[in-house]
Amino acid sequence: MAYFRPINYPIEPEVSVSPPPVSSPDDVIQIVELKKRYGRKMVVCGLTFSVPPRTLFGFLGPNGAGKSTTLYMLLGLVRPTDGTMRLFGQSVHAREVKKRVGSMIETPAFYGYLTGRKNLELLGRLTGTAERRHIDEALDTVGLLSRGDDKVSTYSDGMRQRLGVAQALLHKPDLLILDEPTNGLDPEGNRDLWLLLRRLVAERGLTALVSSHLLSEVEEYCDRVCVIDQGRQVACDTVENLLRYESPLLDVTFPDDTARTLALRCFGRHDWIRVVADETGALPPRTVRVELRREPVEFSRLLRQNVLDVEAIVPVRRTLKEFFLSLTSKGEGNWGRRSS
Repeated sequence: MAYFRPINYPIEPEVSVSPPPVSSPDDVIQIVELKKRYGRKMVVCGLTFSVPPRTLFGFLGPNGAGKSTTLYMLLGLVRPTDGTMRLFGQSVHAREVKKRVGSMIETPAFYGYLTGRKNLELLGRLTGTAERRHIDEALDTVGLLSRGDDKVSTYSDGMRQRLGVAQALLHKPDLLILDEPTNGLDPEGNRDLWLLLRRLVAERGLTALVSSHLLSEVEEYCDRVCVIDQGRQVACDTVENLLRYESPLLDVTFPDDTARTLALRCFGRHDWIRVVADETGALPPRTVRVELRREPVEFSRLLRQNVLDVEAIVPVRRTLKEFFLSLTSKGEGNWGRRSS
């Protein structure tokens, strides 16, 4: 059973979500040299990034990296030690800004003795969206319409999480700020939440900043990523750019062992080709991984000139986990583990 239902927002023309390389005045979120210190401990150390409109932005880091603290500051709940923050070009404390932002930070808290619908009604009174049609639309969006009249005390952890997303969407915000929104969801609900966010971005033009410590989720669904570790920003770019190797890597598969042997001899005569892996356990049979110090088109030309028979050439794309570990030289640590 799919948890999240299709949204009936009018479809707007698709626009590119790839932002310019520098900050733009139109950016929904602008953060410059943001710092937060608790006593002697610097929790957030000089973050600088921006989020363009119509972007699903992943805020990525292991547990304890400073993600939640940064989101608290963005929402005006925690005062920064230094730096500047702007939402829609205004102060994060501006009344007009607060009306355009929906959020869910950490585990959402609700009155267990009230129904899901009643909880949303109480929250809706704060934003002027307490009408039944608004509440029904939010509940239907997250797949809780049939359980809206049940007490929250009967909800599973995943259902409470989805109710938290519903309250964030209740007033149809232009910006969503979600902290670990998939906690407590099963794999199907987890996938449906990310697909919901993608539809909101594509169909309604919403911008979403989503923090997570699960690299695979962010890699699959987000347009841009900011990676932090121990409060420090280690990378910020499009997912495509972050995962691109500086030197092209190709997996080359040959039709038989004779062709592979001839190719290896040829590669050895050219210093711009380096054999990285030769039929390791991670590669298919008769496959060689090569690193090129020239453009792949020159490699293709070399194969033709030497009449080397090739079955397949596949560009190698690294994972977000490999990228992060290459920056920090750390072990897996808290990455990739689901919070209990």
